[in-house]
Amino acid sequence: MVNRPVATEISFNGFFSDQAEEKSKAIKREHKQLFFYLAEVNEKAHQYRNLWRIGSRNVKALFAAALFHRALTAYQALIFLIQKGFASEARATCRNILEAKFKLAYLLKEPEAAVLLIALGEKKRADRLRNMKAGRLPVSEKLKGQDWDAVIKKAEEHLKDEKGVARKGLSMREIAKKCGLEENYLGYYSLFSEATHSGHIELSAYMKPNAEGTGVETLLYGPRDGSWVDWVALEGAGFLIDCMEISAHIFRIRTTRDFDLLFKPLLRRNNDMMQRFREIIRGNSLEEESLL
Repeated sequence: MVNRPVATEISFNGFFSDQAEEKSKAIKREHKQLFFYLAEVNEKAHQYRNLWRIGSRNVKALFAAALFHRALTAYQALIFLIQKGFASEARATCRNILEAKFKLAYLLKEPEAAVLLIALGEKKRADRLRNMKAGRLPVSEKLKGQDWDAVIKKAEEHLKDEKGVARKGLSMREIAKKCGLEENYLGYYSLFSEATHSGHIELSAYMKPNAEGTGVETLLYGPRDGSWVDWVALEGAGFLIDCMEISAHIFRIRTTRDFDLLFKPLLRRNNDMMQRFREIIRGNSLEEESLL
């Protein structure tokens, strides 16, 4: 039997190493107040879920509930990723919360938003089915004998309205602009999208240049601490709070006493935290941003 060495160093087992675990604990100690706040927002968001009374036929509200759960799940993942020092992945997850905010705002503003979002998803599904039928995508044995045309037709049921006119889906930018959130799209969404897609940003994320700028001094790998922790965490919490308020309008509980008792203290707490960390937030402007 071969004895394997204990995984103590990042160079041996990366983010699963004992060394990485110690860095994770240090991040949580260094940002103790911030993590208390993140936990508080998470708790309030779960209390907020108990205020809903959604009828099974209210498609708009059901869609909003699903989107809010998507945002809440992403927010909890964000806390985990920040604590573990996953800088790039945390930013990508923050983008997911912001995308849910855009779609919730679209549901609130556009009466047909739920149907249009469903149509957009079904169009993509129909395109995949066509590629399977044409053999451009692999298909499991149990699906090869099915009636592809019937399956595709069913997927396309939502693509036209009652008059047979094709429904036009909007891009994420168009949705954000329609809802008065284009600045969020051009700023944070664009910035966080860089962490979602592999590309040139990896050069600054994982490579540290030498002082002369003529080469690479070292490879950056492992848990990362720094001002990005506070900035990304606070933005993510703010996006989730926005999702709470927008969805509350959709659920028609925004002006209720129960919601106010829950939401107003949370909003004050968020404003306090944003003021407390305002210098960090200002320091991470788009022009000089280099989180990783």
